Amino acid sequence: MAGTRSLPSPSVLRRAHNIYIDDLWKSDGWGCTQWRGYSAQMLFWYGVAGAPYAGGSDLADRYLASIVGKRKISGVPLAKLKLWKSANRLVNDIRRETGMELVPWLAQTRIDSAWERLQQVYLIGPKIASWFLRDISFLMDYRIDARPSRFSYGQQRSSKWFATLSPDVMKYFVPIDRWVFIGAKKIGALRPKSIRLTVQGIQANRRNHLQAASEIVEFAQRRNLDPRDLNAYWFMVGSKWIDGNGKQPPS
Repeated sequence: MAGTRSLPSPSVLRRAHNIYIDDLWKSDGWGCTQWRGYSAQMLFWYGVAGAPYAGGSDLADRYLASIVGKRKISGVPLAKLKLWKSANRLVNDIRRETGMELVPWLAQTRIDSAWERLQQVYLIGPKIASWFLRDISFLMDYRIDARPSRFSYGQQRSSKWFATLSPDVMKYFVPIDRWVFIGAKKIGALRPKSIRLTVQGIQANRRNHLQAASEIVEFAQRRNLDPRDLNAYWFMVGSKWIDGNGKQPPS
């Protein structure tokens, strides 16, 4: 039996990952093979879904549908409209500077610079920037071509590219939300200082977030686990998306 107090087996992590990736990318909800027009929408969705208050995926879906469909925009809070404008500004700036869409640009730029730049978007802080990068990195695991503006991806996962990264780079792909904090704390992946900070203190400061993420990376690597998979597993278990064995509860 796996759970937040025990280390999940590789098979449990694979099961959890498959559930996550099937819902995220393989459904092609973001039009993975053609990014133009989707980049700002993705940033907006993550910015809303990851908000500590009045957030969540359902709300993000609803607000995005209102903005893109241009219906009942008056129901979208001003802060979220500011997020939408800010996301479009970043996407347009990158497009003008490089001629690339956001995701292909992320795949080719320095990850620390990308992480910092994502936080230029209103309401996007360390946690959401790392969440966005982690999910994009999951897509990279399935990528089967190297064209700069379009991606093709298959069914087989290969995370060899990620395994070649140094721990100092891996830390940018580990978002710390409350479920990850709880899971990492219970299993002993966080050091006392990070635990004392609480999740709010970690999320409020870039250095604190990177330090906690580094501790999770170190913990996972000592056990030959992909820190991204452990990170996503803790979130999925804590949010009751899956149980401790990586299985979805009956609907």
